[in-house]
Amino acid sequence: MKDFRMDWDARYSIDDYLFGKDPAQAPLRHEEYLVVEGNTLVIADGEGRNSVYLAKKGFKGHCNRQFKSCT
Repeated sequence: MKDFRMDWDARYSIDDYLFGKDPAQAPLRHEEYLVVEGNTLVIADGEGRNSVYLAKKGFKGHCNRQFKSCT
């Protein structure tokens, strides 16, 4: 059976931003449903671009990432 797990540490070890600094479309499309100053869970945020965007807008973000380079 082939192992499809990705080496996230290798993927995010580059010096530049892998997906850029702008947030993904999902938080932009669903922002109206979030409570400002409320808790917001951002799952698998990679470099944190969505968490940073939401924090700048006044949301209390909690990010979940599962690779060594972000500990």
